[in-house]
Amino acid sequence: MAHYFVDNRPQTDGAHAVHAKGCNHMASDKQYLGEYFSLLHAIMEARKSYWATCGCTHCGRGASSVSRLVNFPIRAVG
Repeated sequence: MAHYFVDNRPQTDGAHAVHAKGCNHMASDKQYLGEYFSLLHAIMEARKSYWATCGCTHCGRGASSVSRLVNFPIRAVG
């Protein structure tokens, strides 16, 4: 398990990046999310504060492209 943080300020695309503890690209203005088994779980927690979130491309260990899929809004059908 790893400790995760979300940047309080969005990136240029409007998404707030989620980082693992120790990432050199983490902003100083951040919010602690907690300890999670995966980046995806941390992103879902970050969504409680910021709808547009994504995994850091530097510490996400290849999961950032998958985590960007979480950015798409969920729409009700019917």
